[in-house]
This record gives sequence, C-alpha cells and structure tokens, in this order.
Amino acid sequence: MASDSDDHSAQLETTIPSTEAPNSPAMDPSASFRTELNDDRLESSVVIPSSLTPPPSSQSANHAGAGMVNPLPIYVGSQRSGIFSPPATGIQGVTPRTSSEYTPPEPLQVAEASSEELRIMVQLSITEHARLKMEAAHHKLQFSLLSLQADEDAKRAAVEHEMIRMEVDALRKAEHTRQARRDLNDNVESVQAQRLEIKVLDETLDQCRSQMALLLDELDMLHKKAKAARKVIQQKDEQLAALEDERDLLLNRIRENREHLNYMCSPGGLFHGAIASNHATDHGKQNFAVLLQALSQGQENNSAPTTPIAGFRPAARLPSKHTRNVQSMSSLPTTPVARSRLEQSGLLPSVNLVPQTEPAYRQGRFVPETPTPARSRERRNSRESTISAEDNEELARQALQSVAAASFMASQTSLSQRSSHRQLEEEDVFESQASQAASEMLRRDPRESFEVASSVGNSRDVTPAPAEKSAKLQAKLYGGLNKSGLATAEKRKFSGEELTSPAAKMPRLQGVAVLAKAPTDVVILSSLRTPICRSYRGQLKDAYPEELLSVVLRGSLDANPNLDKNAVDDVAVGVVLSELGGSKAARMALNHVGFNAERTSLYTTNRACASSLQSIALVAAQIQSGMIDVGIGAGMESMTRNYGSRAIPVDAWPALKESPVKEARDCVMPMGLTSENVAKRYNVSRADQDVFSVESHARAARARSEGRFKDEIVPVTTRFQETDKAGNKVGEEKTITVTEDDGIRVGVTLEALAKLKPAFSADGASTAGNSSQVSDGAAATLLMRRSTATALGLEGNILGKFVGAAVAGCKPDEMGVGPAIAIPKLLAQLGIQNSDVHRWEINEAFASQAIHCVRELGLEKDWEQGNVNPDGGAIALGHPLGATGARLTSTLLHGLKRTGGEVGVVSMCIGTGMGMAGVFVRE
Repeated sequence: MASDSDDHSAQLETTIPSTEAPNSPAMDPSASFRTELNDDRLESSVVIPSSLTPPPSSQSANHAGAGMVNPLPIYVGSQRSGIFSPPATGIQGVTPRTSSEYTPPEPLQVAEASSEELRIMVQLSITEHARLKMEAAHHKLQFSLLSLQADEDAKRAAVEHEMIRMEVDALRKAEHTRQARRDLNDNVESVQAQRLEIKVLDETLDQCRSQMALLLDELDMLHKKAKAARKVIQQKDEQLAALEDERDLLLNRIRENREHLNYMCSPGGLFHGAIASNHATDHGKQNFAVLLQALSQGQENNSAPTTPIAGFRPAARLPSKHTRNVQSMSSLPTTPVARSRLEQSGLLPSVNLVPQTEPAYRQGRFVPETPTPARSRERRNSRESTISAEDNEELARQALQSVAAASFMASQTSLSQRSSHRQLEEEDVFESQASQAASEMLRRDPRESFEVASSVGNSRDVTPAPAEKSAKLQAKLYGGLNKSGLATAEKRKFSGEELTSPAAKMPRLQGVAVLAKAPTDVVILSSLRTPICRSYRGQLKDAYPEELLSVVLRGSLDANPNLDKNAVDDVAVGVVLSELGGSKAARMALNHVGFNAERTSLYTTNRACASSLQSIALVAAQIQSGMIDVGIGAGMESMTRNYGSRAIPVDAWPALKESPVKEARDCVMPMGLTSENVAKRYNVSRADQDVFSVESHARAARARSEGRFKDEIVPVTTRFQETDKAGNKVGEEKTITVTEDDGIRVGVTLEALAKLKPAFSADGASTAGNSSQVSDGAAATLLMRRSTATALGLEGNILGKFVGAAVAGCKPDEMGVGPAIAIPKLLAQLGIQNSDVHRWEINEAFASQAIHCVRELGLEKDWEQGNVNPDGGAIALGHPLGATGARLTSTLLHGLKRTGGEVGVVSMCIGTGMGMAGVFVRE
C-alpha cells in the first residue's frame, strides 16, 4: 500500500512543470517556501537576466520518470529567483510558450484527491498564479517600453518636423536673400554710376576750390601789398610834410640869419668895427672870416657842447619857461648904434653862449613821446656841459626872438643890403654852410653828440651827408684863416656810424628807455611767496589755499610797515582749481588779514598757469589808467585739495566734444600728451630732457643751500598730519613752521631718471622726473605808481618796476611752445632785444617744452651761463598753477637785486594753447 501511494505520488509529481534551471539539486518539499539564508547561486549555471528570461510558462517542464523516489518538485533559492524574475521582454513581444497551458483540476478530482494531491494541486495553483502575475508584470513592462518608445518616436517626429520647418524657413530666407542681393546689386550699380558722377563733380569742385584759394591768396597778397603801400605812402606823406616843414623852417632861419649877419656887419652893427681899414672895401669873404674867428675865440672860453649828451625829442614851441639872460650863436647881443669908434676898432671879447647851470626842476615840463634813456655813467668830455635838451630849446626860442628883433632894426638901416641878399636862388641857399649845418642838426637824433653823427652812410646817393659837407666847408674856411695868422678852429669829430632818422632808431631807443625812471612808472615794493611744497605728501598738504594767501598778504604789509592798509585799493588773485573760482575764500582771507573791507576790493583771475602774472598785469594796467593808485597782484593754489579729476570739465557742451575743429577738441587734451607732441615735433630727446631736469634740481639745491630764497619766502605756520602710503593717519596732528621748498631732490642723477617709465604714453619721453611737480603755494606782489610811492615816503622800498606784458596763442596740442611766441612779441613791443635781458625765468612745465623754448629763443648760451632759470625751475621747485606767475616774478626781482642785473623776463606756457610773458626792471 505504501508503494502504491509512492508510485501515485511520483506520477503526480511528474505533472507539475518545473521552473528551475536544469541540473538543479533536489530539496526537501517542506522547505520549498522557507526563506533561504545560504547562497542561492547555481552551481553549474548562472541565472539568466530578467530581460532575456522567458516567462515561466514558456520554460520546459522536467517530467520525472516513473522510478523517481521523490517525484515532488523541490524549489530552492535559484528556483524562486527564476520564478519571481521578470519575464523576457522585447519590442517584438513575449516569447511563445513551449508547453501546454495549465488546466485547473476538476471538482471531482479535488473531492477525490488525497491530502498530498491537494497539496500538489495547491502548489501548482500557486505556481500558476505566480506565473500569471509574472506575465502581467511582463506585459505592463512591455507596455511601458512601448509607451516610452511611442513618446520617443513622437519627440523624434516633433524634432524632425521642427528641423524641416527650420530648413524651409532657411530656404525661404535664402531665397529672400538672393532676391535682396539681386535688388542690391541693381541698386549698387545705380549708386556707383551716381558716385562716378559725384566724383566728377567733386573733382570739378576741388579744382574750383583750388582756384578760389589761389585767388584768395592773390587777393590777400594784394591786400597786404595795398596795405603796405598805404603805409609807405602815409610814411612818405609824413616824411614829405616833415621835410616841407623843415624846408620852410630852414629857409626862414637862413633868411633871418643872413639878415642878422648883414645887420651885424653893416655900419653900426656889432662886427662892423672889427674889420680893419685895409679890408673895408671887401665885405664878402673877409667879413665872414673875421666873424668866424671871433666866434671861434668865443667858443674857446665857454663849455657849451655842440649837442646835448642826453636830449629829448624837440618839444612844441611854447612860451618861455624861464627868463635867464642866455645867448646863442644865432642871437648875439645887439649893441647901441651910438657906439664910439674906439670901441668898434677891435674884435669883440668872447662871450658865453650858454649858461653854466641847469634851470630849476619844474613839475609841468614837456614829456617827450620817447621815454628818457638812462644817464650814461661814462665820464663827461671836456667840452660837455650840464645843459639839458630843454635848455637848448629855450635858447633856440630866445635866439629866434633876438634874430627877429635884430632883423627889424636892420631893416631900418640897411634895406638895400637886405634886398640884395634876398635875391639869392634857392639852390644857393641850400648849398650854404648854415643850411647844411641846420639840416644836419635837425636830422640828427637829439640824444647823440656830433661825435655820433654820420658822413655818407645814410645818404641817398654817393654825395656826402650834410654834416660832412658842413664840416668840410668849415675846415676850408678855417684853413683860409690859418694863412692869415688867425687861430685854428677845432674840427668836428665823426664816428663813421650810419646816420639814421629818429623814426628808424625809435624801437632801440624805446628799449633803452625801459631803464628810465618816470613818476608814472608802476613800481614794485615787495614780491613775496610761501615755500613751494609737494602736494599730498609735502609740508603744506593740510593747508588751505586761502590760508596760504593770507600769509603772503600779511607778509606784504609787514615788508612795508609804513604803508597804511587803507592805501591798498584793489587786490587781484590768480587761482585755477578752487571752488567758485576762489573768489569767496580769497575775499574772506583778505578781510581776515585786516584790510579795510570798505576800502579794499578783490577779484580773482584764471588764465591757467599764467593766472598770477595776469593778476600783476591787470593791477599794473589799473594803476596806469588811473583807476587805482595801489594794488596787489597775487596767486594761490592747493593742488592737494583740488587737483585730479575735479580739474577736468565733465559737463561740457556735447557739440564741443565732437567738434569738427581739431583745435576745439584738443583743448581738453591732457598736458602730458602735449609735452609728448612737443618732444616729437621739435626733436627733443629723452636724454636731453633728463639732463635738463638734473640741472634744474642741482641749481635749485645750490640756491637753497646758499640761502638765495630767504628774502622772497614768508614762513608758513600750519598744521601737519603724518600719513602712510594708504592715506591712513600716523600719530597725532602737530603744528609746524615751513621755511623752505621741499620738492627739491638733492643729488638726483641721470641714471635714476633714466629708470623712470614714461608717464603719459608707452613710447613717450615725459616722466615724473622731467615734468613739473604738483605743488601747493601762494605769492603776492605789491604795486603802486612811483609818484604815489614818493608821496608816501616809500621810494626807498622800491624793488623794481613793471614794464609790460603780452599774451599769444598757439596750437592747443602743443601748448608748451607758448613762451617762444609770447616773448618775441613782448620784446618787439618794447623795442628791446635778447641781449638787453639779464635774467630769464621761464616756467618748466615740462622739460620738453622748456628746452624747445630755450632753443627757439636762441638762449642756449644764456642757459649754459646761468642766465635762464639760474635758481632752478618748476621741475625742481614745483608748479602751483595759480601762484606760478607771481612766484617767478618774486624769484626774478630778488635775483636781479642779488646779482646786479637790470632787465628780467618772466614767461610760461598756458593750457589750451597760449603763452604769456612779462618784463620787469630792477630799481
């Protein structure tokens, strides 16, 4: 029975399909549903991945033979992994089954089945359920894959559709582009045709413009020629009028002298008795010879010169200003007609023709158009006297009066002789000795003596000049007297220089006249400055510009203790960078010093680097015009507080920034780039600039060590806060007194300057070492009229005088050449030359422009000899913009006083393309 049941069990076992892999080991049926803790890996095979594993229904069933001991299937971990692993899936579907479908047991079979069979049936049902569940999962996975594939296909289709659409758009655009290109080509052809036509028109227009320019040039030349011709005609007319006046005057004088001479030699005349009896019948040549002898003897006893040493231009004929008993050759004293025969028998005694003393000084004397030159320091000649040109004019007027009186008397006694003399021809008149001598005297400049007269040099032809002709004639006359035993007359001396007209000599005489003193001169009583210190790191970095201004204003009063503050009428202050032009702060400083707010006014000026020189010139002009009597020209600048981006205009008219005029755009060009332009355009090398800078520092250091700046510097007591390189405060703020310039580098070498990099352009030559320093400082110059200084008792304080100033324009992109243009303009206006100037102070904004100006002005030797910036310049001392002009003036005047020079020039370049210069004379 047991065996039968075993066989039946074995048969039942063989009907259950197996899902385990082949050659899997058998296992206890009771352990089929227990969880295995051991390794479930197959011994002889590996588990097939789920993606490749067919569903359980498709796996082959392992039917046991009839003789198997344990027909029941054994499920191990590997079998479970195979049962519960996902079925094999793919895009093409599920792998078809290789075995028959599961058939559930009939109810009868269930009722008749034993417990073991029921267990097997349940197990088979469970297995089938698991298989179905697995297939469902497999189908779901397949559905998901198909959904993903469908989504991917949809996306791919969308991408392809988009690509096709883009391609269509690209093709459409390409077609439009081709069409537009064809249209453009058509338009280009038409435009080119029009362009050719315009080009032809432009060429025609250029030709017309060139012809117009030539015509304009010719017109300008014609205008210039016409203007020059008008000037020449005007000059000729003036000369002709002057010659006609001179001719009329000479003719009148000659006639008067002849009448007077005839009267003197006629019976009853002064020289009638001087003629011997044996010569009574010869009244022509002998009378004239005897007269010359008498006059020569008279000249031996007086000291009247032939011409004054320092004369003036002939004054207008005015009434007599003094009534001394003077005599001249043309107005010898008359004698009574009732003179005795005994007194007339011999020659007259010699008489003094001119007085021996000068007339008293008169305030209202005639002022000539040309200023009086400085008196010569040479020793007077023996024949020179102290008589002035004005006395000569007075003598001439009295001589004419005497001649008129004598002529009237002679007309009553010798009418026949006078008529015979008047019948002489004009040619004979001009050839006479008196005519030639008078012509020579009028043509000769009144400042020169006869020793400076000319002979043939200025004659229009090869004939001798009137002076030489007169001298030769006089020598012949005196030579005739020598034969008869009379005294020999002294001949005039001629130097051989060309005889030029006063108009031709006028510029040179004006140059000499700058040394002359006049009550209307604008004199300088003091010119002071503060120390010039480096900005940001110097000793004056914490001082305000108005603070520095107050120091020099107070110093000007201290230098002139006898000057009342109320006497100062106006103050001009040059300032460039301060807010509101510095006007409010400067006015506050003026009142703070103690000037009378109700008496003294103030205004500011801004001509960039020349602001304070402009202030001095404006105050001088106010004094010369009579607007004020006393004024101060000053300047102040604190570049520590106001320099940098704040000094550049940012809110300017936009049209100026884009102006078609290059000179307008160049006005905002950085100064360093203008220096580079000067160096490149005028061949100023980097080596020359460094050598110039080293010399500037050496001269400034030498001047400071020798104390040359002490007389011009006013010490400044102010606060000072030490800072590090980052600008942080170091230590406590302290009070210091600054007495010296602190920007001078002692011992600077060419090697050190050569190591510096260009500051403004990569390939430039201007560096921080050969450019002016950014500095802080102030300066002030006290000016007044000479007559005012005399009235106030301050003539002993006069340091010098202001002569004149001039400004000139230049290209903005090379503004540094300004001094080379302004200085010649000013010297030409004043009629002086470079050789007349003893000291030059030219601002060293950059070494490039300073070198060019020295070369252009021909001052190379003056630079080598130390006449140009002998105490250094702005490269060593610094360049406080608003105060530089007054600082240069102070250094110039004190330098002239120290060295004994007389004439000095101050000049500087000006940003935006200008130059300014001023001439000063030491007292």
